[in-house]
Amino acid sequence: MKSESIILACAARHTAYAVQAPLITSEAKTLLGCIKELGEQYTSLSASMLEHYVNRTQAGVSSALLGDVLAEMQTITDDEVEKTFHYHSTAMAKEIRCRDMNETIEKAKKLLNKGKESEALLQLTSLSYKGDGELTSTIQGMQDSLFDDSTFKSGIEALDRATGGLRMGNIMTIAGDTGSMKTMSSIWLIIQMLKANKDYTALYFEKEMPSKDVYRRLLCTFGHISEKTLSELTQAEGLAILQHISEQPEAQDILSRLTIVDTNAFDTVADMYRYILLHKPNIWCLDYLTQLHGSSASSSDVAIKVRNDINDLKRVVHRTGTFGIVLCQLNKGTVEQRRDKRPIMDDIEWSSDIKKLSAYVFSTFFPYKYYSSDELFRYYFLIGLKNRFNGLFTIPLEAYPEFATFSIPSLETKRDMEQFYSGYEAGRTASIY
Repeated sequence: MKSESIILACAARHTAYAVQAPLITSEAKTLLGCIKELGEQYTSLSASMLEHYVNRTQAGVSSALLGDVLAEMQTITDDEVEKTFHYHSTAMAKEIRCRDMNETIEKAKKLLNKGKESEALLQLTSLSYKGDGELTSTIQGMQDSLFDDSTFKSGIEALDRATGGLRMGNIMTIAGDTGSMKTMSSIWLIIQMLKANKDYTALYFEKEMPSKDVYRRLLCTFGHISEKTLSELTQAEGLAILQHISEQPEAQDILSRLTIVDTNAFDTVADMYRYILLHKPNIWCLDYLTQLHGSSASSSDVAIKVRNDINDLKRVVHRTGTFGIVLCQLNKGTVEQRRDKRPIMDDIEWSSDIKKLSAYVFSTFFPYKYYSSDELFRYYFLIGLKNRFNGLFTIPLEAYPEFATFSIPSLETKRDMEQFYSGYEAGRTASIY
């Protein structure tokens, strides 16, 4: 067994957080103190790595720093490594772990050689192992699950009633056709979540459009003004709208807890991970998945990257205990070419991978996009395609695209929408429109 691999595995687990996020010296020292909670056997390894980081830099990760850390790892004795890893397992288990470590390390080295330091570190953070004495007993795990406080209310009654509350450490995917208001629905969902959870914060990773377009949508939502009117305002009138928003306590509270990450500020899941570690949000959203990669790459390269991204996004929510929302497109030529315009799971790009990624999957259905009837202009549906913790359900909403927002329909409107939807499902309504 290569001692270099073992050293890198155990050290990377505790150093990656320090070098991946742009921590300042005091934060790194605090992290060094917290490591003691993991057990005294970790301290000697982690201390030298973090102290090295504190002394060398206050900035983010660099190739030079990684090289120095790797060199310093070589000074750690095999005895320390054996203690750290609690190596009391079978020879076969050791061999399997060593092989997995070596494969991951090689991937990380290749990324590092390409100048992709953040992605290399994200690979290294997957090298973690709990010793035989650290595993939670089944009975203890069952007891802990009874008092699990990782669920939270979305603020949308139909969603909360059907799910029993959303669960942290999971991902919700929202997929839909172009122009089906995916971005608008995701922003509205996050606003509802922040309303319902006063101590929560959110990051919105915008990769599809300039962040200024998202800010304009927020102006429309909280200023109760249409996009058309907004574009015609004088500077003085625009400032008056901002003043009006600033005088609304709820609006100010929500906006202070929502941060938009501009398209030019991140390129990879590793970049997202750094922001999540730094800002520690409860909720985040990516708009949208395949925009993380440029169109110049070959189709085979894109396929590999997207699958890696999907796996990395799942690791991000598991490690950070956050709740993620990921937006996806539909495959071209799906709903347009059939009578029933409601998206199904197989219509979604990378649908088989999305199934594995997500605890919840919704498709967006805006009937007016396909049937230009004024009666349908406000109808909007989030159609449940997957709910890992319960049955499937559909959420009817009233759409106000001119104000970039939605509302919960009244009982009467909800009845009308449900009547339309049940008729559409039976194939009657589609023929009318």
